[in-house]
Amino acid sequence: MTQLSSKLFALGLIAASFSSFSANAGNTNDYFLGFDLGARISGQMDTYDSEFGSNKQDLRASLVYGVRGGAIVNNTHKFSIGYDHGRLIYEHNNPDDADINTVFGKYDYIVPISKNLGWTIGGKLGYEMFSDNDGNYKELNGIVVGAQTGLTYRLADDLSVGTEFSYLHHTREFEVNNEYGSASMKLDDETLIMTNVEYHF
Repeated sequence: MTQLSSKLFALGLIAASFSSFSANAGNTNDYFLGFDLGARISGQMDTYDSEFGSNKQDLRASLVYGVRGGAIVNNTHKFSIGYDHGRLIYEHNNPDDADINTVFGKYDYIVPISKNLGWTIGGKLGYEMFSDNDGNYKELNGIVVGAQTGLTYRLADDLSVGTEFSYLHHTREFEVNNEYGSASMKLDDETLIMTNVEYHF
């Protein structure tokens, strides 16, 4: 699957998942806009070279932030579309750092714990794009899938806060094969801790 078709496939699935907003007139929809702030707390870059073998480079914990919008259907089903930005930063002063921009869709099932407190569990599908000065990472642009769980607390009718622990899998692997040998590069699975504030209307 080419990068263009992968991007269209991911965006198509994201768009289709939100068609349920108006599918049933009997649903009660609580619309929201939110801001996310957190950090990637683990991750590695996995590289392979037929001459030197495999190598895993640790990535430094780094800031992640983004925006989301969506709806909560019947106080139970939460659908979100969003964008987040982060940085690929190596642990040992590697100059090849990069920006990571991701567009995504998320679904969370909300389990009520009390009147204002809920437990969330769900999944994520998105498309990530790498940006660096030399274009070394653009071949890693691709689909990401993940799962998340957390807590959400309703402070008022129009305001809520939350926290979330998530696991993210990067599907894209860049490979080169020629007369000199073979090489590959892939971003391993990573974990994130995020907080959020949402305005409901």
